[in-house]
Amino acid sequence: MTMNTEEYEAQLSAEREYWLERAAKNLDVDGALDNLDFENPVTDDHLSKLVAAKITTVAKISKARRAFRANAERDQKIAAVTDSILGEDPSTPSGFVLGRLRKLSTRVSFNGDIHQGSHSIDSETIKRECRISARNAGMNAGDYGGINDAVEQWIYDGRQQALKETVQRLKVRQDFDFDDLAKTYFVETELCDYKLIAAILRKFVHQVQTKFADRPVQHHLMPVIFGKSGEGKSYLVNQMIQPISDFTGYTNFQALTDDRNICLFEKRVLVLDEMDKAARADIESIKNIITSDTIERRPMRSNTTMTKRNATTLIGTTNRLLSEVIADETSTRRFAQLTFKNDVPHNEIERFSFENMWCAVQADDAEPLADLREELHRHQSQSLVLGPVQEWLTENRDQISSGTYTTSSLFDLFRNFRENAITGRDMAPRSMSRFSEELRRAIEQDQSWKITKVRTASGFRWHVESRSTQLLKVVGS
Repeated sequence: MTMNTEEYEAQLSAEREYWLERAAKNLDVDGALDNLDFENPVTDDHLSKLVAAKITTVAKISKARRAFRANAERDQKIAAVTDSILGEDPSTPSGFVLGRLRKLSTRVSFNGDIHQGSHSIDSETIKRECRISARNAGMNAGDYGGINDAVEQWIYDGRQQALKETVQRLKVRQDFDFDDLAKTYFVETELCDYKLIAAILRKFVHQVQTKFADRPVQHHLMPVIFGKSGEGKSYLVNQMIQPISDFTGYTNFQALTDDRNICLFEKRVLVLDEMDKAARADIESIKNIITSDTIERRPMRSNTTMTKRNATTLIGTTNRLLSEVIADETSTRRFAQLTFKNDVPHNEIERFSFENMWCAVQADDAEPLADLREELHRHQSQSLVLGPVQEWLTENRDQISSGTYTTSSLFDLFRNFRENAITGRDMAPRSMSRFSEELRRAIEQDQSWKITKVRTASGFRWHVESRSTQLLKVVGS
């Protein structure tokens, strides 16, 4: 705030008394010329009194006056290339960067994209432009490193502000008809009716909203949309995520498991478009990514493991059945296949406000699949690939009579099946220990096999209950 002449004279008088007291006590008085307005005539009388009191000298005053004029000229140059921001000093690196970038109408999105007006620009160009402008405005060369840091801070703050604004926007609840979306774009099957399809879509949104709210997700699920190429499934996903496009990205199995791509997991949605068949290692990694709260990666040429919050939810599209893409014998409970309709009119998309879709489900809402867990599991079981042990049980279980068996007894039956049946799947040899582990897993997943593992005085055995009247008597000890 600008002072009038009387106020300024009173301030100078108080300062003069202060410096006189310090001089009388033989204390340092080097700051007596700081923060003075050398262009104000009132200052001249104040300076004369300081010289008379031997607080300062004419030479020091001349030097301070030259510095004042240089700073005033610098401030004018800075003001010409920056916008004023309340509470910010444009002569500091941080204040200069904020004022300069506002002057240039520069903005940053959450995904790190920087725009000046209608043009995209990268962070290194921003830093260079700010350094050149600072140099032309007369700022000290020592400030240039601070300008680089200030640009990085501006990017970070801008991304956080974009996140905050989006979270607030999505908290305003809106209406959206998930049932209509399910019936318009997806095929109802015997084990996946429209009610379950709609709930899976709601679950997808609920997971994203929950992670936006920095809360843990329960019962993680990745929807996988299956359908012929060119029918519009990728277009539908693109339209669904468009309202939060700054928080989304596209990837594949290889990129997800690449240590260099840890920043991918800042995205709130990652789309695996036209998924191809995943390798065994990829399947385990993808399942871990779906469920983990944090992601650990070791970047190239580094011995340090980085840990990052896993903020992402996955969704995929494929023209192959889920069982072909995720060929997993152990579990498909992290995936849900939705079958896309053929020949949906292109303009059907106009009936849906996907902005409303993201606002229709809130993080505080009940888990959308809580009452449909059994139906979901039955649907998911269709995509479970039968391993050799499960195939053996499927074809031979009812030929095994009730009784208690050693692992070696059952393994002999399994081995006979493998040697005489051509399954077309996983023909690698099975050891007895691996057979035992897969049998245990199979009976835990499906209790209808009526086989339990029990401890006896002679060690672990397998207790088999009868499921058929046509039995093949097998002797076990």
